[in-house]
Amino acid sequence: MNLADFFLMVLARLNPAPFVFGWLESRPWRLLLAGLPVLSAIVVAVALRASMNHANGEVELRRYLAAAGEALRNGDDTKADLCFRRAQLMAPIDPRPKFGLATLAEKEGDHKKASAIMESLAAGNDSVATEANRWLITKTDVEKLDNAGRQQLIRRLERGVAIDPENIDFRLLLAKLYTDAGFAENALTHLEVVAQKRPMYRLSVLQLIAATKGENAVREEAAASEKFFREKLAKEPADLDSRLLCAWSLAFQKKYREAVEMLEQGGTLSDPVVLRKAISSITIGWANELRDKKEDPRKVLELTSAALKADPSNSAALLMLTEMTRDDSAGEDALTMLKERLANGDSPWLIHMALGTRLLELGKLEEGAEHLEQAVKLNPSAAIAMNNLAWTLATQAPVDLKRAENLAGRAVELAPGNPQIRETRGQIYLKQGRWKDALADLELILPVYSREKQLAGQLPKLHGSLAKAYEELGNDDMARRHRELSQAKSARPNEKKAE
Repeated sequence: MNLADFFLMVLARLNPAPFVFGWLESRPWRLLLAGLPVLSAIVVAVALRASMNHANGEVELRRYLAAAGEALRNGDDTKADLCFRRAQLMAPIDPRPKFGLATLAEKEGDHKKASAIMESLAAGNDSVATEANRWLITKTDVEKLDNAGRQQLIRRLERGVAIDPENIDFRLLLAKLYTDAGFAENALTHLEVVAQKRPMYRLSVLQLIAATKGENAVREEAAASEKFFREKLAKEPADLDSRLLCAWSLAFQKKYREAVEMLEQGGTLSDPVVLRKAISSITIGWANELRDKKEDPRKVLELTSAALKADPSNSAALLMLTEMTRDDSAGEDALTMLKERLANGDSPWLIHMALGTRLLELGKLEEGAEHLEQAVKLNPSAAIAMNNLAWTLATQAPVDLKRAENLAGRAVELAPGNPQIRETRGQIYLKQGRWKDALADLELILPVYSREKQLAGQLPKLHGSLAKAYEELGNDDMARRHRELSQAKSARPNEKKAE
């Protein structure tokens, strides 16, 4: 017998299948059938024993987990650790002891260990995985995440929602992340589920529908929301949230007058400030609608005034009023109205800022600078006012670049994400000959200016400034590239016009 035959023989002896089948073939079938009830009874008995052992094991496991939980509550971390570890030895694949050990690790300050355990649990598809995901999400500072981190968080949340579709908190965060990333349709998918459970989010749903599905879809959804909240108000007239949401549903249908009346009817409710702010917001939306349709500027001015009367701090209304000062037929009236509002004491720093900006545009440099100075004095956090004043000090005689730089720096600290404020500081650095500092600010905002349509008109100037900085730093190649881009982008509007 060779080695291969010997190996096969041993394997056959170790394998029970040939024995079983051979035994079955050699048995008399009648005797075998007669013995089946006995065999079945034996099989059932064995299965019951296994089931009882499993049940007993589950009872013991729960006993250890309960003891660990009680020890945690009593501050006995040593006992808790011992109970969790014994539970894990009893059921190595059960996620509950691991979750307990992770909780204990966090309590002891070992966040790295806790996170590693939770990461392994989050990949499951049970309730423990949901809780592990929840834990990991609550430990995440969304605002500090880079793009890759946000993508990972989205995947984690989607996995959590797949396990627990009713998890409203996960869906809300997903809607925010998708909205921030520009995926409004994905955000809408989750927000619609949220709105079914929490009707207050119907307004956010309307906003996303407006961004993704167009005017007809908005009106259809807004009408449904209006009906829903009117029914609620019929039962509870004092329900402030339902009144506000009903009014906004009307506004989305462009029924502005009805929306304002709906809010005014709630004037006796407990929070008139909230109602006035809502009236102001809807009224300025009405004014914007008329302005976009190029209707009578005086009517627009009247609505803007009403919006400011309802809420003097409405910055959108003040900016609209500032824009109206540029209108040929209503400009003087708008300027007069701003001064009247200032005399009445309505949001003085905002009005000083609006007046100062406009007066500078009209060439009234001294008067404009005075208003901006006053805006900064009244509200040291007024980043836009600081930015405007910094630019005035940097470009108008008598030039004061040092003070301009200080103001621009403070404005950037207050609003680091505002590209125009950062550009002001970069341009001031350029005037000071601080080429590297200018490059740092101007290159940072270049992607934003390239992406945002309303800022694209400033790209020729921005590329020209970058060309200057690179040239002074001795990088002729990059200076040439930016100069070419500046010329190309300056030429594009003319080329379009010629078509």
